[in-house]
Amino acid sequence: VERGRDRGSASGWPVHASAMARVVLYVEDEPADATLAREAAAQVDPAVRIEVVENAVQAFEFLDRRGRFAGAPVPDAIVLDLNLPIIGGHKVLS
Repeated sequence: VERGRDRGSASGWPVHASAMARVVLYVEDEPADATLAREAAAQVDPAVRIEVVENAVQAFEFLDRRGRFAGAPVPDAIVLDLNLPIIGGHKVLS
């Protein structure tokens, strides 16, 4: 099934093709925490892909698909560490 094309589900509601492979953007500056998140996601649902960036500047670049993130996927969810370097998580949310 091509990305962007809908399929019908057993319940009759359309299911987007990306429902089979979810992308989570994880904004986290601690490598150990990022590794833990990837391992936990793999155990819960191997179809979940965790994309990790280290700070808010990289997160904005990822979301805008700039620089090295030019081909980045659109995340289905974002997990944001509130204690980030450069620009704190609270500032990102405001």
